[in-house]
Amino acid sequence: MNYDAIICSLPYNALDVPPCAPALLKGIAEEAGFSVYTKDLSVDLYEYLNNDTDEFFRLQDWFINTERIIPEKLGKWLDSVSEMLAQFPADSIALSVFSGWTQSCTLELIDRIKKINPTKKIVCGGRGLTTKPFATVASKYDIKNKHEQFYTVVPADDFILGDGEESFVRFLRTGQTSIREAGKTLDYPFPNFDNYDFTKYIGYNDNHDTQIPIVSSKGCVRACDFCDVAAQMPQFKWKSGRVLATEMAYLADKYKLRDFALVDSILNGNMRQLEEAITVLAEYNKTHEPITWNGNWICRPKDYGEGFYKKLYESGCKSLTIGVEHGSDHVLMQMNKKTDSAAFWREIEYLDKYGIKVLINLIVGHWSETWEDFVILCETLTRIQRYVASGTVQGVFIGQGFSLLDDTPAARKEHIKTYGDNWTMLFYSTENPDLGFKERMYRLAILSILHERLNLPVTDCRMGMIIKLVRDIYEEVKEFQKQIPYTGKFLPEKQIFESVDTFISMLVRSEYKTFKFKIEFNAQQSPHIIIQHGDHTLFSDILVDGNNSFEFDCDYNGQDIEISLINKHPQDTLIDTNGNIISDKKAEITVLTIDDLDIVHNYRFVEDNIKWYIRDELTPGYNMGFWQNSCMIIPMKDPIQITSVPRMYSDVRNAITNNLDNDIKELSTLLSAL
Repeated sequence: MNYDAIICSLPYNALDVPPCAPALLKGIAEEAGFSVYTKDLSVDLYEYLNNDTDEFFRLQDWFINTERIIPEKLGKWLDSVSEMLAQFPADSIALSVFSGWTQSCTLELIDRIKKINPTKKIVCGGRGLTTKPFATVASKYDIKNKHEQFYTVVPADDFILGDGEESFVRFLRTGQTSIREAGKTLDYPFPNFDNYDFTKYIGYNDNHDTQIPIVSSKGCVRACDFCDVAAQMPQFKWKSGRVLATEMAYLADKYKLRDFALVDSILNGNMRQLEEAITVLAEYNKTHEPITWNGNWICRPKDYGEGFYKKLYESGCKSLTIGVEHGSDHVLMQMNKKTDSAAFWREIEYLDKYGIKVLINLIVGHWSETWEDFVILCETLTRIQRYVASGTVQGVFIGQGFSLLDDTPAARKEHIKTYGDNWTMLFYSTENPDLGFKERMYRLAILSILHERLNLPVTDCRMGMIIKLVRDIYEEVKEFQKQIPYTGKFLPEKQIFESVDTFISMLVRSEYKTFKFKIEFNAQQSPHIIIQHGDHTLFSDILVDGNNSFEFDCDYNGQDIEISLINKHPQDTLIDTNGNIISDKKAEITVLTIDDLDIVHNYRFVEDNIKWYIRDELTPGYNMGFWQNSCMIIPMKDPIQITSVPRMYSDVRNAITNNLDNDIKELSTLLSAL
């Protein structure tokens, strides 16, 4: 069979979900009578490497670093896939240049394909064409004009710039494309994923639990100063909520997958559309195998009420990625977020109540961020830990901190001064001149260590990464720092960084002042129970047979909770002739919560942290009751919200030791010399 076109998506790719754009274009083109094949070259590379995930990501890194020598295996794959594409039975090859991360692969493939088959027509599309060359791409390929859009240096035969839904069909029909086109609607035929094998995708967290990607809108209703979405897609467009829900039901039935990733920049840009969609989905889920979904979210200042979030849950929403960005209202205003911190805290309470999981993005070192703002951000991160402990917050991302990006409002501000080739990182604002590169790196490091100390999940910023970032541009940084017109006032970043333990302890003590301790026993034969918090006796008395419930308000003072049974005697246990216990003095713990955190069913925490002493001997294992004279000790040196969280990436008690201690010293030496 000969196709009108083959559309290829390119590495770099996380392989979490199939790419959406090629499937959408295939659906539109085939509805118009054309034959189109779609191929995900990232899957092809993954299979070429025998599904070795570590090697896949290691080799992919070449596409986004400055190394010029291609790893041997990657070079052989590029050769083989170029040969396949050059000979593929299609009139043209369409390369989807999704972002700056796919620019290197684009250049490598075109060069090879044209050497094999010079007459093969290659057309490129995607947002990665209308951004500037990625910094590593410009360096790798000696691109001189780094401020022109990437498509100007791509040796393709043609380009589809802007929205491709209508331009691609015009290209197939006439062989011509428009210079730049913005579609007026999202009312298109449904995407076609027939050429994708969903089982080939790694999924989130390498669990191969693949989702179907789907688009409900394009663009954004915000114009945040750090973001280029408004420049890339200046008009916000959406499909009707009912059409979206119908599309999800159709794709779920067709591909036997019922979990969706809404890949919009934001899915709550049009609240009427969203309300319509979740209403239809909530009704659908009552009578069908439920559909679930996740997407990107903005905090709005309006309170939409508990009913909205209940319906959001019933519609199948299982998680939201929220661009919180900062905890300081001053910084949020300068970012043009058009919301405040109160909106986030109100919203996360609703999400926590209905079990909707949350991923949070934060930005440290925004050009407007004062030291006082930074402390508020640290306090925000510390408070977020409560929702990590409750299971609502699944990840907090801080990345490399704020940097300038082409085609963003921040990059166009006259008061922001830049320096050299690495201007995206080397800048300062005349409105806040005491925040230079050095101060931003100190703050990024402090926040990274706090992230570790709080045992927050999904650590994406390590000290080693920060050190590499500083070393890579160190000489240029030294010259840049001389240009900054510091005001001369004392800057606390260095001092706080070098005494970060004290700073973090202060934050934790400020957030966790008191806790509510609740315990329930199922008692038999009047056991005498003593409950102590440090030197303070909370309870000491005989329990009545049956249920006994107690609640105590306690101060976090670093002292442990001890619970003891003291009046058990051998004659209290009656055994029949068959050796069965028919009567016994005991106190089984049925409920034990600290600030509503369930300890009874947190088996790992109980086994790893709670100590049991029977006749003064430490007894390992899980235990949740008293059958003989014994003592249970619950450690409270650190807040339970921190210590009860499973150790995903680091042990909270070792977070500032070993290699991290050495990294702190190395970074301190580097930054002190600037």
